[in-house]
Amino acid sequence: SRRMDSMLRGEAGSSADVFAKIKTMISEMITTMQENLQAETTKKAYCDAEMGKAKDKKSSKESDLETVSTRIDAAVSKSASLKKQVATIKSELADLAETQANMTKLRQEEKDLFEKKEPETEKGMEGVKSALRTLRDFYKGSGVQVTSGERK
Repeated sequence: SRRMDSMLRGEAGSSADVFAKIKTMISEMITTMQENLQAETTKKAYCDAEMGKAKDKKSSKESDLETVSTRIDAAVSKSASLKKQVATIKSELADLAETQANMTKLRQEEKDLFEKKEPETEKGMEGVKSALRTLRDFYKGSGVQVTSGERK
């Protein structure tokens, strides 16, 4: 509007020229506004395109994040399960070690008992063998045949 005032004052000579100048100014303003509108439209299209790309990228990253989160949850679950299995196996191994220690103790006690009783058992076996020989000799003389302790 300052431009318009200065043009009107400077060209106050003819009213036709003033309107021509006003028309020219209005045309220039319209052209400028159209160029600005075109530039804004181009900027908006660029921004819309970039926003679309950003949204697609965001969706892709969110999908990747969800996939990774699912994998992490599965790994955590599996880890907990494995820890539980390890605890169970450790408990079973402790039970086995205790059982093995008890069995070893029992075998040692039985061995000690056997070693203590072995001379007595050997002596008893010699006595039984001697008695069998004596009985065989006795029955041989009587004419009765004895085999394995049974009469025929």
